[in-house]
Amino acid sequence: MKKRVGHGNWENYLKDKVEFSQMTATKFMRIASEFSNLNPGLDLGSKKLYLLLDVPAENRETFIETAHLVNGTEKNVNEMTTLNLKSKV
Repeated sequence: MKKRVGHGNWENYLKDKVEFSQMTATKFMRIASEFSNLNPGLDLGSKKLYLLLDVPAENRETFIETAHLVNGTEKNVNEMTTLNLKSKV
């Protein structure tokens, strides 16, 4: 949509048409770009996806598929809370 509204109109478009900031829109665009091939069976939510952007792209798939020790229990990314994930990224 950013391309469709034309140069210099993006911020005004966001103010008029959506209920989030330019920063949030940028995060969503980055998530869409970097996670386009993510397993559709994962239900990670936007906060977890945004945290996963800090994992290098070449390691991200392995990181998501690997169980991580959280408070003495192995959990995959899907099972972790956002706070758990933040401590592992």
